[in-house]
Amino acid sequence: MSRHIVTNLTDGERSFVLAHFATAAIGAILAFNAVMRMGQGNIFTQSLTAYDFWIIASGAVGAAMGLYLNRHRMGQGGASGAVQALGAILLSNLTGAVICGTLALPLYGTMFGPFTLIIILLSSPLLCLIWVANQLAVHLLLARFHAERDSIFVAASSRLA
Repeated sequence: MSRHIVTNLTDGERSFVLAHFATAAIGAILAFNAVMRMGQGNIFTQSLTAYDFWIIASGAVGAAMGLYLNRHRMGQGGASGAVQALGAILLSNLTGAVICGTLALPLYGTMFGPFTLIIILLSSPLLCLIWVANQLAVHLLLARFHAERDSIFVAASSRLA
């Protein structure tokens, strides 16, 4: 049954779903990096605790929700497309970091989530490069989604005229 749901999605809808999965994955990777930093790298000598798994899951959920809440800003083009994309990426990630921090540690995490994201990206150039590539890919995936949605409304309005 689920096979039919996936095959019935349009290209734009598949891009939308893939963008959210990619964002959730990078959120989980960034949260795992935060867990490693909190444990001073002892992850490889000790097993992860339930709270560590919760932080990683919070990273995935927070990142995906941040993108979902800002889905109308991401992937938009226009004359100031690059500036708008950069703003949407920053707003989406700030929202995701606030959600992740709140889920991981209510109140204090809400404040430290965005701060932790910035510190992780500044202190790990390779991870920052992966994050930038992910954000650009998500922007392009959502551009495909928005183009498909816009074409539906253009076709409907041309039939009415």
